[in-house]
Amino acid sequence: MAANGIPPDLMMPLARAISAAFGAGEFDRILVRTTGRSLFKFYTHEQQPMDDIAYQTLDRLDQLGFQHVVLAAAVLSRPDDAGLRDLVGRACPAALDGVPGIESQVRDIIGGANYLRAQLSRDDVRAVVEETRGTLTAVAGALVVLDIYKRLHDCLHQVQIKQLSGLRAALQRFTDDPLRIAMLQEYQAQLRLNCDLIADQIARLPQDYAQRALEAFWHDSLGDAVARLRSGLDNRDRDETVLALRDIQDVMRQVPSRLNARIFATADAIPLGAFGEALRKVEEAIAPDGEEIAKARAALRIVHPTIGARVVEHRSWQEADKSIAALEELFDHDNPEREVEFMPYWGDVKRRVRELAALDAGDAWAADVLRYIDAFDDILASEQINGGLRQAFASLRLEARFRFFRVDKILKEQCAELVKISEPLSVLLGRQGHA
Repeated sequence: MAANGIPPDLMMPLARAISAAFGAGEFDRILVRTTGRSLFKFYTHEQQPMDDIAYQTLDRLDQLGFQHVVLAAAVLSRPDDAGLRDLVGRACPAALDGVPGIESQVRDIIGGANYLRAQLSRDDVRAVVEETRGTLTAVAGALVVLDIYKRLHDCLHQVQIKQLSGLRAALQRFTDDPLRIAMLQEYQAQLRLNCDLIADQIARLPQDYAQRALEAFWHDSLGDAVARLRSGLDNRDRDETVLALRDIQDVMRQVPSRLNARIFATADAIPLGAFGEALRKVEEAIAPDGEEIAKARAALRIVHPTIGARVVEHRSWQEADKSIAALEELFDHDNPEREVEFMPYWGDVKRRVRELAALDAGDAWAADVLRYIDAFDDILASEQINGGLRQAFASLRLEARFRFFRVDKILKEQCAELVKISEPLSVLLGRQGHA
């Protein structure tokens, strides 16, 4: 049993309560939603009674320290189940209070790092920090890279907001319209500034970081295009300006989505599990002192599965969005043979979106998107394909993409919180090096 884990004598009664309250499918969705890990792919094997499935899963959650987030979600899903609530309250009392926001958890982790730094005069603290230096350095380094990618994405997002179609419209009479020229000059000035900021962030990447050369390549391409845009505007050369805007648009089409992917891949790769193990060693070494370390460990046991679950959810939405985009292309190109591709594409979209909606069953967006799927299927079944099909698809696409935007925003906000751990860890390691 992990520290502050489920008492052994309550493990089987709690497993039976979960077995009575949930089927395997719903319990699986709770696990994916809270930990990012599927029931039958990670926690247990399928062909077993639900009591055994629940027991094995609880035992694994207890080993990982993930029981808080899962049991909190289980109680929330069954608010009227007094028996389940009573057992959860005895097995993991904190779960009845729900799951605190990541902001407070990060504060507790930072508090633990600051406590260690303040205790470096102790031989036992210095010894255990040195023993776990490799893990702490890896965590701090990954958090720095996460911060860099978030800042790179923000730099491009600031200039991406201004639509290039509007800038192209300004080219129509830009040789004799000072206002149009001024708008384009303002845009290129903003781009120049952001290119400098981007260069500063790329310079922060470790020299041996695999993606560093790729980031430098697109930055150089953008810088060259901005220089040509400035030259075209100064010389009132429409052709040079048009070509420069084309090259800028190429960067804006490709790079932000790739940076977005790097943000989430980096967050997923942070060795939070190893970080938790390092904190366990620290806590054991300085017992009975170290309340701050205990709080940091408890916080990490919430942050770790929370970030993992959000990364998995985001990845699932990315795949769904690709499927929606592929189906959208069939609508945009009037091809008489498109029906051959249409039904497989639609089946894939429907499956992916339904699976995602099931994770948030009961939420308004999930009900809306399922209603749009049913409306689309009804029109297909009527064999009276008309403008209504396009409208039904548009409703589904907009609702799904709005939800994807929300998932993306939440994960970015959580990554921004995670980054705050980097500085106190780096200071701790620096102080240890000079102790």
